[in-house]
Amino acid sequence: MVNWDEIRDEYILTDASYRDLQIKYKVHRNTIMARSKKEKWVEAKKKVCDRQRTLCDTQKSLVPQTVTTAVKRKESTTMKYFTLCDKLMARITRFIDEANKLTATDLKSLTGAIKDLQQCQGIKSERDIREQEARIAKLIKDTESSEQKAQEIVVKIDKELEEFGE
Repeated sequence: MVNWDEIRDEYILTDASYRDLQIKYKVHRNTIMARSKKEKWVEAKKKVCDRQRTLCDTQKSLVPQTVTTAVKRKESTTMKYFTLCDKLMARITRFIDEANKLTATDLKSLTGAIKDLQQCQGIKSERDIREQEARIAKLIKDTESSEQKAQEIVVKIDKELEEFGE
């Protein structure tokens, strides 16, 4: 039996071609192409690539030009990382969709895995974003108020020390 989810995920999340998939899974290329067209794999792969490219472009703009080699290595690592995260999320989704009955322990484990993925990918909830914005606003306000309160420092020199200073 053909595992279409696995074939689809490999096509979308890697640089595997239809021919590569045909050889690996022993499924005719035309069959794979038909399934791909029906399920719009090409569009899904484009979205994943665009997302990875956007993330990598963002990282590039933050790093000086002199470290281009390091950025390329980081891009490769980042792309692999997000590919792994996407694969893990696909498996979690598949597990939830195929599970007949989930126990409380299963739900707790799945919720934990999803939260871990969100944290790893830097995805924040609206509440976390608002809290972070409030903290930043408070820091800015505190900085501005401390700059406005210029404090005068008075140094008094004792008479005995004054004579010593002359």
